[in-house]
Amino acid sequence: MPILENTRWAAVCYQCPVEPRRPTRRLRLAARTWIRTDDDVRDLGTTACRRARGLTYIELLVALSVLAVLASVALPLQRWTQRRRDEARLHTSLRIMRVAIDQYKKYSDEGLIQQKDVEQLGYPRKLEDLAEGVEVGDPQSPDRRRLKFLPRIPVDPFTGEARWGLRSYQDDWDARSWGGENVYDVYSLSRGTALDGTAYQDW
Repeated sequence: MPILENTRWAAVCYQCPVEPRRPTRRLRLAARTWIRTDDDVRDLGTTACRRARGLTYIELLVALSVLAVLASVALPLQRWTQRRRDEARLHTSLRIMRVAIDQYKKYSDEGLIQQKDVEQLGYPRKLEDLAEGVEVGDPQSPDRRRLKFLPRIPVDPFTGEARWGLRSYQDDWDARSWGGENVYDVYSLSRGTALDGTAYQDW
């Protein structure tokens, strides 16, 4: 049984007991097609590795391009979302302080809070009074207690400080300076513009 030398696959010729048979033309073509030397195998492996490496580089470039596009979209969206949250916090802080002022006014009108100045008109003299608390009840009663209308002065999310613009009842509705008689309203000291185009100071 002769074997072709220097091959990984070889065509095998079987000898007949009567007369030897030569490989047919189809068998020779098949053997020629499937025969690979060691050098050919190494060349094929190198070519395959190069192709695989090239595809990897292309895939890496495509992935980086996709990530760059996603980052360019995600960063502005994140800033927009954070701004929306800050605006919601500002709305909430203003509403809490205004409700506290109205509650103070209600207690004052019911005679439960003694006014120290006639110009107060039933409103707190300063914003800190709402957080520090005031005496509520009949001055002659032992049930008189100290009541806080705010747990603390909220922080303006756009200025980062617990400072607010104040207006007294005697001030104009859009005044930017405080007369100091009482605290009738509060507003943000931020000069920024909201997403809807309005100024934060006008909220």
